[in-house]
Amino acid sequence: RWFRLRELLIVFLKQQERTWLGLPSVVSPVLKDLVNRPMDRVSIEDDVQTSIRLRAQGIQKDEQEKKKSKPSENETNKKSGLITTTTSDANKTDTTPSNDGKSKFELSSPLTSDLIYKAKIIEKKSSNMMSMWKRTLAIVTADSFLHLFEIPSTIKVQSGSAPEAAFHALMPQLKIPTEESVELQQQQAKTMAAAVAMPLNYALPGSATKPDDHLMPTESIALPNACIYYKDGVGNSAFEITETFVAKGATKVFSKTTTRKMYLRTLNKEHTKDLISILQANK
Repeated sequence: RWFRLRELLIVFLKQQERTWLGLPSVVSPVLKDLVNRPMDRVSIEDDVQTSIRLRAQGIQKDEQEKKKSKPSENETNKKSGLITTTTSDANKTDTTPSNDGKSKFELSSPLTSDLIYKAKIIEKKSSNMMSMWKRTLAIVTADSFLHLFEIPSTIKVQSGSAPEAAFHALMPQLKIPTEESVELQQQQAKTMAAAVAMPLNYALPGSATKPDDHLMPTESIALPNACIYYKDGVGNSAFEITETFVAKGATKVFSKTTTRKMYLRTLNKEHTKDLISILQANK
């Protein structure tokens, strides 16, 4: 019986080999695609992190939908978008005080919103010949806009890194209010002299300690009015995007519309094609 089984396996493998070799039109593209696949450690780790991040976002959205279908114990927190967690069980929505007698509130990340189609750290360069590549957080929104947030050099992120890291680094530092600070500010606000004496960068409870505009987009491109040009070449991960918009000021005397052009670059060729497909799908 074992001898017969061995003969059947040998016949099957030979037949499989003949069938495979008889399809040269299929074998060549498949082998070429396998050879051209990036096998370096950085690309593989980035693909793994992307898959994990997408899966985590999917699980989080499923949990949010389940919570919406069930009545919440605290409608106020639900309407404000606050998720209450306790030290005993951080995965359940609860208002039970923690060990210090205070409830802990956590805001969900805006990057997990359904209004955001894609968030990615890329590099941007203007059409000026002397311009340099600058790291940028690119966000594609549901209203067909591409928002670009320039990342300061002090933030240590690279093209292809997780967008959450750049987003949290762009967030201004918050001053957590205490009962003493709130009472002190209320006392100061009672008198006009104290109000006049307040510095211009006076921070309200829970607000940024100083003005910060890193969360204001450096560029916002309307995708329906933009054209994308990409030259598919070996190792080319940059593409050109040109937006047409209504002329303003003195330029509208000569033309009703004007254009602006910039170049965007991702970590590798595969990421560039993926980003271009998303931009074109939202036009």
